[in-house]
Parts: sequence; C-alpha cells; structure tokens
Amino acid sequence: MSKKFHCAFGVYGIISHHDRLVVIKKNGGPYINRYDLPGGSLEDGEPLQNAIVREIKEETGLVPTQLEQLGVTSFRFPWQYKR
Repeated sequence: MSKKFHCAFGVYGIISHHDRLVVIKKNGGPYINRYDLPGGSLEDGEPLQNAIVREIKEETGLVPTQLEQLGVTSFRFPWQYKR
C-alpha cells in the first residue's frame, strides 16, 4: 500500500436539471473518461459559495439560481498517480 496520501479541498455541486442529475466527463488526470459532479478547487482566497458558482458555470455552462450547503467532509486516500 502506498505511503503517500492525497488530500484536497474543493467544492462539488449536486445539480438537478429537468429531473436529471448533471455530471461531467473527466478529460484529464487520474479519473480521465469517468463521470463526476461538477466542481473543483478554490482559487486563492475564494469563498466556497463563489467557487461552486464559478466551477458549475465553467464546467456545465449552467448558472445556479439556488444554493444550499449540504455538508463538509474530510477524507484521504492512497495516492499513486504520477508517483
């Protein structure tokens, strides 16, 4: 098992659009060709609410009209990408 771990801080959005879950297809990194919720890392000094609106717009073209923070979690997992 790897002794290196990955820890990231970011935001992800759960979006319902026409009664469907909006996901994006990853086109780079260790999760290429997999589906994920829109989201990503914060820019330096960026508030969470601004970050999620920006990420959703960048990745889907949608502009959120209602936001609700569902929670916060922390996790770490073994990191072997790019060793």
